[in-house]
Amino acid sequence: MQAKFTKKIAVLFLFTAVISQAIMANKATASAPTSFAPLYEKLQKSVVDIAAIVTPKSSAKIQGLPQLPPGFEDFFKDFFGQGGEGMPARKSHALGSGVVIDSEGYIITNNHVVDGAEKIRIKIYDGTFKEAKLIGGDEKTDIALLKVERNGLVAAPWGDSDAIKIGDWVAAIGNPFGIGKSITAGILSARGRDLGRSAYDDYLQTDAAVNQGNSGGGLFNTKAELIGINTAIASPSGGSSGVALAIPSNQAKAIIEKLKKHGRVPRGLLGVRVRDVSEEHAKSIGLEPARGALVDSVIKDGAADKAGLLPGDIILKFDGRDVKDSRILPIMVADASIGKSVPIEVMRHSGGKSSQTKKMSIKVDEMKEESENAVTPKKVMGEKKGDHYKHKKLGMVFSPLEKDDMEKLGYDKSLKGVMISSIKPRGLAAAHGIRPGAVVLEINHKKVTTVDQIEAIFKKIEEDKSVLVSFLIQDREMKRFIPLSMKDRDFFE
Repeated sequence: MQAKFTKKIAVLFLFTAVISQAIMANKATASAPTSFAPLYEKLQKSVVDIAAIVTPKSSAKIQGLPQLPPGFEDFFKDFFGQGGEGMPARKSHALGSGVVIDSEGYIITNNHVVDGAEKIRIKIYDGTFKEAKLIGGDEKTDIALLKVERNGLVAAPWGDSDAIKIGDWVAAIGNPFGIGKSITAGILSARGRDLGRSAYDDYLQTDAAVNQGNSGGGLFNTKAELIGINTAIASPSGGSSGVALAIPSNQAKAIIEKLKKHGRVPRGLLGVRVRDVSEEHAKSIGLEPARGALVDSVIKDGAADKAGLLPGDIILKFDGRDVKDSRILPIMVADASIGKSVPIEVMRHSGGKSSQTKKMSIKVDEMKEESENAVTPKKVMGEKKGDHYKHKKLGMVFSPLEKDDMEKLGYDKSLKGVMISSIKPRGLAAAHGIRPGAVVLEINHKKVTTVDQIEAIFKKIEEDKSVLVSFLIQDREMKRFIPLSMKDRDFFE
């Protein structure tokens, strides 16, 4: 009797285990769509094909394709003649994709698809063609806004690009190679990719197949929401290699609102140069883990200067949002409303290990076109005669600050410090942008006015076997805070 009961219990446990495994397997695959057909059915009317006659300005344009898609031949013949004979060398055609974002006829695409376009034609979902007007384009983020006069267009809903996670399913819809609308699927591979094209690079990366012609098309989540604009591929062959990049929808949406209102993209400006906070610096001031944007320098009379921001401050929050690193801050500032007072949170180090968090308000300036906030270097001085201190590892020579030097470099006569009279071209200091002629005001938060003081500070640093040395310097019109890590041995002799 007991044996039968034990057998029943064993069977019950086995049955329960099988059911549990089935439930877990079902949960694991619940987020993976069995088909992308429903998503495509919802979105196929929202994605359009784009053709433009352009006067090329750069190699960034999509080049002419061997064969034009049906319906576009007549469009190009109007410009180039029958069969393309006698095509003017200065003309070319660009083919791409776009996404309807408003039922009033607004369409988002890549700027490189329509930049310099003399004429733009859109192919609607029902096979008809409409001329499009360029409302405005932004080269820095590669976003453009078009408008067509057509009622009944179906807009794709915006999604939250900050909410999608690495590993989530995504789908790309566009017009690859001009052969017609296509859908490909994959996962979100990474986020925050920087191609070095501009200070506003913040791309989503996916392994969904994207090719030439997909530019300007949409990247969608499984809810059929627009979470990115496909804009580039990383490929040695020019074809899909599983590394596609898209502009996040949250960034694109902010750009579109400005293009609608102004026809261009006015950007906010703080008037600072920033860099990442190193692990060593963060540890030395009790900021762990390392985060925020370290203020390297403050532009005189800029928004940050007027608000009281100082070199060495670390910006932790901007307008209520966490500043993870120095790369994300320019994007946040660029999106801010011009003239708006924005709350920021900074950490200010006052020497030793004491730091304090300060809440401030800063009125955002407008960035002037082509402004780099650069300070034009004046005449660079060579090594001075007289007493000087040479730090071999840093590649710096310190000399007394003479009145003649101050006049030549345009410094105020009341300035107190020590001149950097020489910099080793391939040294650590040069690698961090320190130039001859700059004046050292503080080292490790201690004021310096003589070469002897600098020598004593460095002797103490070597005795303590410190790995971090920070400088506050006056570099022509601006003050700069520069932390250097002694672990950067590659720069040492």
